[in-house]
Amino acid sequence: MAKNACLEILDLNNDDNLGARFILMHIYAYFEDEKSAVKLFERYDCQKSTQFLLPLSTLYYKRGKTRKAAAYIKELVNINKDTHNFFNRLVIGEGLSDIEFGMYVYRANSIEELAIDVTDNKFLFVNCGVYFKWVLKTIKSID
Repeated sequence: MAKNACLEILDLNNDDNLGARFILMHIYAYFEDEKSAVKLFERYDCQKSTQFLLPLSTLYYKRGKTRKAAAYIKELVNINKDTHNFFNRLVIGEGLSDIEFGMYVYRANSIEELAIDVTDNKFLFVNCGVYFKWVLKTIKSID
């Protein structure tokens, strides 16, 4: 039902000022619907963002396509300077509770966006501890 609601929102408003495209991308990643995820990504390709790249990487990791997953992590690192710090915090157990959010809480391509993305989409990330460790290892190999 959530997928259909997001699709309807996008049909009504292609500009998607509600962010339904991001929710939909996480739904596709959860169900490992690669074809739909790629189609959505291509539809909004000019908007490479944390909320597209992280779930796409997760989808490909879940499907065993680690090269593609790593390519999306590399893109994420290139647009979000806080990616390494964020995953380091998750893996070593510092958590997210002490992140000081900016004046307006959300800043694109920041640690705040990563924290919001993971916490708002727990259904995708709740059992991703091994994936998070893999991401950190992948980021370290990029540096």
